[in-house]
Amino acid sequence: MKKCHYYNNAQTACTLMLDDFSGVAVTNNGMLFPGNDWGYGLNTPESLWQYFEQNLLDKYPEIKGSIFFATQTHRNQNKNSGYTILTRDIDDSYKYFINKILPKFEIAFHGTTHGKYINKNSHELLKNYIQEFEYVTLEDIPILKAEIKRVEDMLETKFHGGKYCGYKKNENADKVIENLGFKWWASSADMINKKHPRNKHSYFGSTHKLLDFPTNVSGDIFHNRLKDKSGKYPYLRLLKSPVYQLMKEKYLEYLYENGLIISIQEHFQNQRTDGKRQSPNVFDDIISLDKIFGLLRGSDIWYDTCSKIAHYLDSYDNTDIIYQNEGIIEVKYNGRWENPFLSFASKNKELKNLSTDEILRGVYKGGNWIFNNICSGLFKII
Repeated sequence: MKKCHYYNNAQTACTLMLDDFSGVAVTNNGMLFPGNDWGYGLNTPESLWQYFEQNLLDKYPEIKGSIFFATQTHRNQNKNSGYTILTRDIDDSYKYFINKILPKFEIAFHGTTHGKYINKNSHELLKNYIQEFEYVTLEDIPILKAEIKRVEDMLETKFHGGKYCGYKKNENADKVIENLGFKWWASSADMINKKHPRNKHSYFGSTHKLLDFPTNVSGDIFHNRLKDKSGKYPYLRLLKSPVYQLMKEKYLEYLYENGLIISIQEHFQNQRTDGKRQSPNVFDDIISLDKIFGLLRGSDIWYDTCSKIAHYLDSYDNTDIIYQNEGIIEVKYNGRWENPFLSFASKNKELKNLSTDEILRGVYKGGNWIFNNICSGLFKII
């Protein structure tokens, strides 16, 4: 009997990471459409979510992922930008929408206001904006705990992990995250779109138990931005384009063949208050996302949220199988979660849980019988 590398013995795991979902829309005239919505429209016909659903999720129902939610982004919008900014608090409609998408998209923590302006009278972001975890202090821990609990209670969900805003942090950030009790965290984008030692997950924190979730692929990886300012395609750039496309396809193949997480980074935010567009973002990158998931379709991939994948990786790395006499084995877990979430492969098609006397029957795959969701305890191989 052995541990399976991924749930249900899949070749690898894939998740979609959506940053900055918020009850905000940055509009020119107060009119909402998908290209200026950050989540304010929820699932109305003019919303970004409905555009996202109709143009990607309906075509690829296997997609699952995590929405990185800054709990008070709507309170930190610059009113001097010249845009009409629409905002909404967490109301019944908001809660209904979140609960509707929860089976496929979990809510993860992305700070409170995401950051702050240095000069509040300026709408500029470049050199005028500091990300939240660049100025966090240890004294902020109880304030953050209270805010997290408030939002968890309102949305009736749980923040198991999260991500640094802009992947930026100070010397206190890791300690703050660990003290907040998170089980996983996306701390860096050093590995995005390239082969890197950090394509593989790792751990950090004082106990070395906090899983550092990698960010491997930018959602705009196949977005053709080869036009110059006049809108024309320079000859040399056009010549290079097929080569670049092939290199990107080979990178996805590298992640898959090596059993590395395929984590696709995107933003739900698009039109910004400084007159620029956030890149990447799901509205502008819908064709690139379509190509990514089209290339992955048919491969042996387990699609799930960051938390489910992190739980599995933690269980795989922190579970021992101890063989005793007469076909009895002990499954012993010493990870960060309450119980392990793991699959096992065996040449035998049945196991008996000696604590409950339940007979477990495996699913045959790849020459082995696969047993999912095995808990800690004693089992007998039948």
